[in-house]
Amino acid sequence: MKLILALLIALSPVSQPLSSAAASPRGAHDEQQAITLTVHVLPTSNAADTPPPETYPKTIQVNDAGAFSDRIAAYGLANSVWIAPKGWTGSATVGADASTLVTLYPVNGSAKSGPRFRYEYSGGCSGCALDEAAPYFPNAMKAWKNLFGLDGETIPALPRGTKLTPVSSTLVMYTLSTADNLLGKGATCFVPHEDSFEKAEFILPQADARLLKWLMQTVVRRYEDDNWVSGGQALRAVFGERAPGLGAATTSPTKS
Repeated sequence: MKLILALLIALSPVSQPLSSAAASPRGAHDEQQAITLTVHVLPTSNAADTPPPETYPKTIQVNDAGAFSDRIAAYGLANSVWIAPKGWTGSATVGADASTLVTLYPVNGSAKSGPRFRYEYSGGCSGCALDEAAPYFPNAMKAWKNLFGLDGETIPALPRGTKLTPVSSTLVMYTLSTADNLLGKGATCFVPHEDSFEKAEFILPQADARLLKWLMQTVVRRYEDDNWVSGGQALRAVFGERAPGLGAATTSPTKS
């Protein structure tokens, strides 16, 4: 079952960090207010013989986003809606096996450097799922070594400086080591009996640390909604009082 975050990214130009005064605290009441965002549809290519029609709501309602109401936008790609910084662009690619890649980044920016978002889904490629999950999940690494270790394959490894925070047996959060005054955070999900792997990763300027935390809360809440995670205590340990499952950021379609 595919997560596809009902949250996710888009917006702000590289030249203007999202953090400045507009993203500063505005009070608990303001943060808890729901806002409505127009969904901006971006290109998706699909290699399936008969691709499903792309359908997106005209608007979505985002809860607890008051502090960032003028700094986030909604984007439609790969038949999902993604929340992110304003003024971004991007694209999605869906393979014949339903494997999915979504990239978002500022206009005049890049999908490979600077502020950006990347989402990956393994689709029907079980070997791909195991290969990607192995560095994050001990059970996946054990299975990988049993299947591929004797063939002389290079053991999958994490990028240098990556710090992992396990949330459950199927969900791991991580922090990236980045340069150029950037912060990187991500979430990975691996479900062994479904051979399913997903990864969602944001990189934003250090000045946008609060926005980055809010976006990652939304990611985790989406995983929780899709039954990857149970209960709110593990999430409380990661994010504190405002953790998903305790009233943090969520998205829901609104009637057009």
